[in-house]
Parts: sequence; structure tokens; C-alpha cells
Amino acid sequence: MIRVEEKSSLLDEFSGQVQRHFPASVWRSLFEDGTGHAQFGTAARTIVAIECEQAGPTTRTSLVAAVNQAARVHGGRIDPCAGEFILVSCPTTSGALGIALAVQRTARTRLRMGIVTGRCTVARAHVDGQDFLVLLGKERARAEKLAGAAPAGTVQIDPDAFVAAGGYIDEALGSCVVIAEYDGDVLRDVTLTVPPDSSAEFSTFAGLGLT
Repeated sequence: MIRVEEKSSLLDEFSGQVQRHFPASVWRSLFEDGTGHAQFGTAARTIVAIECEQAGPTTRTSLVAAVNQAARVHGGRIDPCAGEFILVSCPTTSGALGIALAVQRTARTRLRMGIVTGRCTVARAHVDGQDFLVLLGKERARAEKLAGAAPAGTVQIDPDAFVAAGGYIDEALGSCVVIAEYDGDVLRDVTLTVPPDSSAEFSTFAGLGLT
């Protein structure tokens, strides 16, 4: 349940995201003429944040295509408000980890990624026959911060997400290098270094896919 005092700041954040990443007509539909609508809520989700170290347009287009493909396979949903980071939310941590590993292994450039899990605040919007989901609040910010701090070519995983992945970790990691840092008995940080698949290439089609 979102408290009344939180609604105003979430509305401001959502409005800003829509203004930056959508045509002006979408913002007007949601905030002026009422032809579109949005609802705020919370859901248990794992978020993958992906930052591309080389931000050229060709690289970014290929990266978006690769993320789209991995999200379809693993049941993820891409946040259409992609700026410095591309964000994908998943109902399961194993699905989120699967997306991160698939994209990192096929990347032709070194990527920084962060994975967090928790109760995420989302805006579900409907405009002109299309539905989209925008991540908001502290979990989005936490995923972006984790990805931004990750060394290039690695996936930084928060401890809760690492624990939630459970047995999938051993099955999926394969030849990944895993570094876990502890403060006494408390797990503080997990970093995966994923070797690239030298035979793979990014696709060339684009689009964030508002599905």
C-alpha cells in the first residue's frame, strides 16, 4: 500500500519520466486530457539495471535488441523510460539473473549491470491502446546505483537477490567468476564476471517493446 504522502512525489517522478522519454502527446493523455490513465502500486520484483560503457547509437540499438530478446525468453518486462540505464523487471530472481547473463555473454562491448530484489513501486499506464510499466522509487534508484558502481564487464548483485536466486545460481553460472564479500558472517556484496561468447553478435533490430 502506497501512503498518501508518497503519492505526490511518485506522481512527480512518473510525470518527469514520461516527459523525458515519450512524445508530448502521451504526457498530455495522462496528465491533461484524461484519455490515458495510470495506477500506482507495489509488487515483488527483481530489477536488472544495464549501463552501456560505450554509449554510441549503434551499440545502444543493438543492446536494446539483445535485452528485448532475453526479456522475452526469461519473462521480464522492459521499462520504456530508458536513459543512462536500461531496466528490466522480473517476477523471479532466477529470471532476472538469466537476462543479465544472456545479455552479458552476447555483448560485444563491456557492460555494467546491477540486480536488486524487493517490493518495487510501479506505475502501470494505458495510453492509445498500449500498456506500459514504469519502475519508480528507491528500488529503481538502488538498481541504477549498483550498476553504475559495477566494474565494466560484471554483474553486481545485492545480497537479497543472490540468496533469492537459490539453486539457480549453481546451475546458471557455469564459467562465471563469482566474488562474494563478507563483513563477518554477513554477505555484503556479490560480483559476477561473465566471459563473453565470442561467436555471438547483437541483433540489429531495435525497440523497447511496450507490451
